[in-house]
Amino acid sequence: MIRVSSLLLAAALLAHAEKPAKAIAELSSPDVKVRRKAIDTIQTLNDPAIPSACLPLLKDEGFSIRRQAARAIGSRFSDIPKDQVKTYVEALNTCAKEGPEDVTLICQRAIGLLTANYKFPSFSVSPKKKWVLYERRRLPVIASIRSGPHALISPLAIDFNGKSDLLKMEVTNESAEELFHPHWHSSGDALAFTMILQRRFYTPVCVWSATSDKIVILEARSLKNVLPPRYPPWGTTTEFARWDGDKAVVRVYDCDDGVSADPPNDPGVFVSYDIRSGKIELVN
Repeated sequence: MIRVSSLLLAAALLAHAEKPAKAIAELSSPDVKVRRKAIDTIQTLNDPAIPSACLPLLKDEGFSIRRQAARAIGSRFSDIPKDQVKTYVEALNTCAKEGPEDVTLICQRAIGLLTANYKFPSFSVSPKKKWVLYERRRLPVIASIRSGPHALISPLAIDFNGKSDLLKMEVTNESAEELFHPHWHSSGDALAFTMILQRRFYTPVCVWSATSDKIVILEARSLKNVLPPRYPPWGTTTEFARWDGDKAVVRVYDCDDGVSADPPNDPGVFVSYDIRSGKIELVN
Protein backbone atom coordinates (compact mmCIF):
# COMPACT_ATOMS: atom_id res chain seq x y z
CA MET A 1 0.00 0.00 0.00
CA ILE A 2 2.84 2.41 0.83
CA ARG A 3 4.52 1.63 -2.47
CA VAL A 4 1.35 2.37 -4.44
CA SER A 5 0.81 5.64 -2.59
CA SER A 6 4.39 6.69 -3.29
CA LEU A 7 3.99 5.92 -6.97
CA LEU A 8 0.77 7.90 -7.14
CA LEU A 9 2.42 10.86 -5.41
CA ALA A 10 5.39 10.68 -7.78
CA ALA A 11 3.05 10.59 -10.78
CA ALA A 12 1.13 13.60 -9.49
CA LEU A 13 4.33 15.58 -8.96
CA LEU A 14 5.58 14.62 -12.43
CA ALA A 15 2.30 15.73 -14.03
CA HIS A 16 2.50 19.05 -12.18
CA ALA A 17 6.09 19.56 -13.37
CA GLU A 18 5.22 18.70 -16.97
CA LYS A 19 2.45 21.28 -17.17
CA PRO A 20 4.72 24.37 -16.90
CA ALA A 21 7.34 22.72 -19.12
CA LYS A 22 4.77 22.02 -21.86
CA ALA A 23 3.31 25.52 -21.72
CA ILE A 24 6.75 27.13 -21.73
CA ALA A 25 7.80 25.09 -24.77
CA GLU A 26 4.64 26.17 -26.60
CA LEU A 27 5.50 29.85 -26.11
CA SER A 28 7.91 29.52 -29.04
CA SER A 29 5.36 27.82 -31.32
CA PRO A 30 5.01 29.37 -34.82
CA ASP A 31 1.22 29.11 -34.39
CA VAL A 32 -0.12 32.31 -32.83
CA LYS A 33 -3.11 30.44 -31.37
CA VAL A 34 -0.80 28.00 -29.58
CA ARG A 35 1.30 30.87 -28.23
CA ARG A 36 -1.78 32.71 -27.02
CA LYS A 37 -3.08 29.66 -25.18
CA ALA A 38 0.35 29.00 -23.64
CA ILE A 39 0.82 32.59 -22.46
CA ASP A 40 -2.61 32.43 -20.80
CA THR A 41 -1.72 29.13 -19.13
CA ILE A 42 1.56 30.27 -17.57
CA GLN A 43 0.00 33.27 -15.81
CA THR A 44 -0.93 31.08 -12.84
CA LEU A 45 2.05 28.71 -12.99
CA ASN A 46 5.26 28.97 -11.01
CA ASP A 47 8.51 28.29 -12.83
CA PRO A 48 11.70 30.41 -12.80
CA ALA A 49 12.08 29.74 -16.54
CA ILE A 50 8.92 31.71 -17.37
CA PRO A 51 10.46 35.23 -17.53
CA SER A 52 13.24 34.27 -19.98
CA ALA A 53 10.73 32.35 -22.12
CA CYS A 54 8.48 35.43 -22.23
CA LEU A 55 11.21 37.94 -23.10
CA PRO A 56 11.11 37.27 -26.89
CA LEU A 57 7.32 37.58 -26.85
CA LEU A 58 7.58 41.30 -26.10
CA LYS A 59 8.12 41.56 -29.87
CA ASP A 60 5.27 39.20 -30.80
CA GLU A 61 2.90 40.09 -33.62
CA GLY A 62 -0.05 39.79 -31.25
CA PHE A 63 -0.63 42.70 -28.88
CA SER A 64 -2.45 40.49 -26.37
CA ILE A 65 0.54 38.13 -26.32
CA ARG A 66 2.90 41.07 -25.70
CA ARG A 67 0.70 42.30 -22.87
CA GLN A 68 0.50 38.87 -21.24
CA ALA A 69 4.26 38.38 -21.65
CA ALA A 70 4.88 41.68 -19.86
CA ARG A 71 2.40 40.66 -17.16
CA ALA A 72 4.16 37.32 -16.63
CA ILE A 73 7.57 38.99 -16.44
CA GLY A 74 6.35 41.58 -13.94
CA SER A 75 4.55 39.04 -11.78
CA ARG A 76 7.80 37.05 -11.48
CA PHE A 77 10.19 39.96 -11.10
CA SER A 78 11.88 38.29 -8.13
CA ASP A 79 12.94 35.35 -10.34
CA ILE A 80 15.02 37.60 -12.62
CA PRO A 81 18.74 37.79 -11.70
CA LYS A 82 19.95 41.31 -10.90
CA ASP A 83 22.54 41.21 -13.67
CA GLN A 84 19.73 40.66 -16.20
CA VAL A 85 17.36 43.38 -15.00
CA LYS A 86 18.78 45.96 -17.43
CA THR A 87 18.11 43.66 -20.40
CA TYR A 88 14.51 43.14 -19.35
CA VAL A 89 13.89 46.82 -18.66
CA GLU A 90 15.24 47.82 -22.09
CA ALA A 91 13.00 45.27 -23.82
CA LEU A 92 9.99 46.37 -21.77
CA ASN A 93 10.65 50.04 -22.53
CA THR A 94 10.76 49.30 -26.26
CA CYS A 95 7.52 47.35 -26.04
CA ALA A 96 5.88 50.10 -23.97
CA LYS A 97 6.76 52.76 -26.55
CA GLU A 98 5.13 50.75 -29.32
CA GLY A 99 1.83 50.46 -27.40
CA PRO A 100 -1.11 50.23 -27.51
CA GLU A 101 -2.15 51.78 -24.19
CA ASP A 102 -2.96 48.57 -22.32
CA VAL A 103 0.35 46.99 -23.39
CA THR A 104 2.19 50.13 -22.28
CA LEU A 105 0.48 50.02 -18.87
CA ILE A 106 1.45 46.41 -18.18
CA CYS A 107 5.01 47.00 -19.41
CA GLN A 108 5.30 49.91 -16.99
CA ARG A 109 4.00 47.65 -14.22
CA ALA A 110 6.81 45.18 -14.95
CA ILE A 111 9.42 47.96 -15.13
CA GLY A 112 8.23 49.39 -11.82
CA LEU A 113 8.48 46.02 -10.09
CA LEU A 114 11.92 45.27 -11.54
CA THR A 115 13.34 48.66 -10.54
CA ALA A 116 11.23 49.40 -7.41
CA ASN A 117 10.09 52.58 -9.16
CA TYR A 118 6.39 52.99 -8.43
CA LYS A 119 5.73 56.26 -10.24
CA PHE A 120 3.67 54.54 -12.95
CA PRO A 121 -0.17 54.44 -13.08
CA SER A 122 -0.14 50.70 -12.27
CA PHE A 123 0.73 51.56 -8.66
CA SER A 124 -0.89 53.43 -5.80
CA VAL A 125 1.62 54.67 -3.22
CA SER A 126 0.64 55.55 0.34
CA PRO A 127 1.36 58.88 2.04
CA LYS A 128 4.94 59.07 3.30
CA LYS A 129 5.75 56.41 0.66
CA LYS A 130 5.46 53.52 3.09
CA TRP A 131 3.38 51.07 1.06
CA VAL A 132 2.49 50.33 -2.54
CA LEU A 133 -0.68 48.74 -3.92
CA TYR A 134 -1.01 47.02 -7.30
CA GLU A 135 -2.71 44.04 -8.97
CA ARG A 136 -1.37 40.54 -9.58
CA ARG A 137 -3.35 37.42 -10.47
CA ARG A 138 -6.55 39.50 -10.23
CA LEU A 139 -5.86 40.17 -6.56
CA PRO A 140 -4.50 43.18 -4.66
CA VAL A 141 -0.84 43.14 -3.68
CA ILE A 142 0.41 45.34 -0.85
CA ALA A 143 4.13 45.69 -0.23
CA SER A 144 6.36 47.70 2.05
CA ILE A 145 8.38 49.99 -0.21
CA ARG A 146 11.42 49.81 2.03
CA SER A 147 11.55 46.16 2.97
CA GLY A 148 8.91 44.10 1.14
CA PRO A 149 7.73 41.39 0.87
CA HIS A 150 5.12 41.65 -1.88
CA ALA A 151 2.10 39.84 -0.47
CA LEU A 152 -1.02 38.78 -2.34
CA ILE A 153 -4.05 39.79 -0.29
CA SER A 154 -7.12 37.58 -0.71
CA PRO A 155 -10.35 39.38 0.25
CA LEU A 156 -12.99 36.90 1.44
CA ALA A 157 -16.66 37.85 1.55
CA ILE A 158 -19.75 35.86 2.50
CA ASP A 159 -21.88 34.88 -0.50
CA PHE A 160 -25.69 34.52 -0.53
CA ASN A 161 -25.37 30.90 0.63
CA GLY A 162 -23.32 31.86 3.67
CA LYS A 163 -20.07 30.51 2.24
CA SER A 164 -16.76 32.32 1.92
CA ASP A 165 -16.26 33.79 -1.54
CA LEU A 166 -12.84 34.93 -2.79
CA LEU A 167 -13.19 38.31 -4.47
CA LYS A 168 -11.14 38.51 -7.67
CA MET A 169 -11.12 41.44 -10.04
CA GLU A 170 -12.73 40.98 -13.44
CA VAL A 171 -10.70 43.85 -14.93
CA THR A 172 -6.91 44.03 -14.75
CA ASN A 173 -5.64 46.23 -17.59
CA GLU A 174 -6.36 49.56 -15.92
CA SER A 175 -4.51 51.92 -13.62
CA ALA A 176 -4.42 51.24 -9.88
CA GLU A 177 -6.69 54.25 -9.41
CA GLU A 178 -9.34 52.68 -11.65
CA LEU A 179 -8.88 49.14 -10.34
CA PHE A 180 -9.05 49.95 -6.63
CA HIS A 181 -10.33 53.50 -6.04
CA PRO A 182 -7.83 53.63 -3.15
CA HIS A 183 -8.26 55.86 -0.08
CA TRP A 184 -5.11 55.82 2.05
CA HIS A 185 -5.17 56.76 5.71
CA SER A 186 -3.16 59.92 6.36
CA SER A 187 -0.63 57.88 8.36
CA GLY A 188 0.07 55.77 5.30
CA ASP A 189 -0.50 52.59 7.33
CA ALA A 190 -4.08 51.77 6.35
CA LEU A 191 -6.10 51.67 3.17
CA ALA A 192 -9.73 51.45 2.07
CA PHE A 193 -10.40 50.39 -1.50
CA THR A 194 -13.11 49.05 -3.79
CA MET A 195 -12.20 46.44 -6.40
CA ILE A 196 -13.80 46.25 -9.85
CA LEU A 197 -15.91 43.10 -9.57
CA GLN A 198 -18.50 43.71 -12.31
CA ARG A 199 -21.29 42.55 -10.03
CA ARG A 200 -24.42 44.63 -10.10
CA PHE A 201 -24.88 46.69 -6.91
CA TYR A 202 -22.08 44.77 -5.18
CA THR A 203 -19.31 47.22 -4.31
CA PRO A 204 -17.80 46.07 -1.01
CA VAL A 205 -15.27 48.35 0.64
CA CYS A 206 -12.09 46.48 1.56
CA VAL A 207 -10.06 47.78 4.50
CA TRP A 208 -6.41 46.87 5.08
CA SER A 209 -4.20 47.89 7.98
CA ALA A 210 -0.46 47.37 8.47
CA THR A 211 -1.24 45.90 11.89
CA SER A 212 -3.26 43.02 10.38
CA ASP A 213 -2.56 40.40 7.73
CA LYS A 214 -6.16 40.19 6.53
CA ILE A 215 -8.66 42.30 4.65
CA VAL A 216 -11.93 43.33 6.31
CA ILE A 217 -14.92 43.46 3.95
CA LEU A 218 -17.56 46.15 4.61
CA GLU A 219 -20.85 45.57 2.76
CA ALA A 220 -24.52 44.91 3.52
CA ARG A 221 -24.10 41.30 4.61
CA SER A 222 -21.06 41.83 6.83
CA LEU A 223 -22.68 44.90 8.40
CA LYS A 224 -26.18 43.47 8.89
CA ASN A 225 -25.87 43.42 12.69
CA VAL A 226 -25.76 47.21 12.80
CA LEU A 227 -27.84 48.09 9.73
CA PRO A 228 -31.56 48.94 9.91
CA PRO A 229 -33.70 45.98 8.74
CA ARG A 230 -34.83 47.87 5.63
CA TYR A 231 -31.50 47.24 3.94
CA PRO A 232 -31.50 43.88 2.14
CA PRO A 233 -28.45 42.62 0.20
CA TRP A 234 -30.16 43.06 -3.18
CA GLY A 235 -30.14 46.67 -4.40
CA THR A 236 -28.08 47.84 -1.44
CA THR A 237 -24.59 49.09 -2.20
CA THR A 238 -21.62 50.42 -0.26
CA GLU A 239 -19.18 53.25 -0.89
CA PHE A 240 -16.28 54.69 1.03
CA ALA A 241 -17.12 58.04 2.64
CA ARG A 242 -14.09 59.19 4.65
CA TRP A 243 -11.46 58.44 7.24
CA ASP A 244 -12.39 59.69 10.71
CA GLY A 245 -9.26 59.21 12.78
CA ASP A 246 -8.73 55.44 12.88
CA LYS A 247 -12.25 54.77 11.62
CA ALA A 248 -13.10 53.95 8.02
CA VAL A 249 -16.59 55.36 7.40
CA VAL A 250 -18.74 53.87 4.64
CA ARG A 251 -22.15 54.79 3.30
CA VAL A 252 -24.71 52.01 2.81
CA TYR A 253 -27.73 52.85 0.64
CA ASP A 254 -30.27 51.55 -1.87
CA CYS A 255 -29.31 52.42 -5.41
CA ASP A 256 -31.19 52.84 -8.67
CA ASP A 257 -31.86 49.39 -10.11
CA GLY A 258 -32.37 50.79 -13.60
CA VAL A 259 -35.83 49.18 -13.79
CA SER A 260 -38.14 50.87 -11.29
CA ALA A 261 -40.17 53.83 -12.48
CA ASP A 262 -39.29 55.73 -9.34
CA PRO A 263 -35.67 54.96 -8.45
CA PRO A 264 -34.82 55.39 -4.78
CA ASN A 265 -33.33 58.64 -3.61
CA ASP A 266 -31.83 57.16 -0.48
CA PRO A 267 -29.39 59.14 1.68
CA GLY A 268 -28.49 55.85 3.32
CA VAL A 269 -26.76 55.29 6.63
CA PHE A 270 -23.12 55.60 7.63
CA VAL A 271 -21.19 52.86 9.38
CA SER A 272 -17.69 53.05 10.82
CA TYR A 273 -15.03 50.39 11.24
CA ASP A 274 -12.23 51.05 13.74
CA ILE A 275 -8.96 49.60 12.42
CA ARG A 276 -7.52 49.51 15.96
CA SER A 277 -10.33 47.89 17.93
CA GLY A 278 -12.25 46.22 15.11
CA LYS A 279 -15.48 47.80 16.37
CA ILE A 280 -18.28 48.39 13.85
CA GLU A 281 -21.05 50.87 14.64
CA LEU A 282 -23.58 53.22 13.12
CA VAL A 283 -22.51 56.84 12.73
CA ASN A 284 -25.03 59.46 13.82
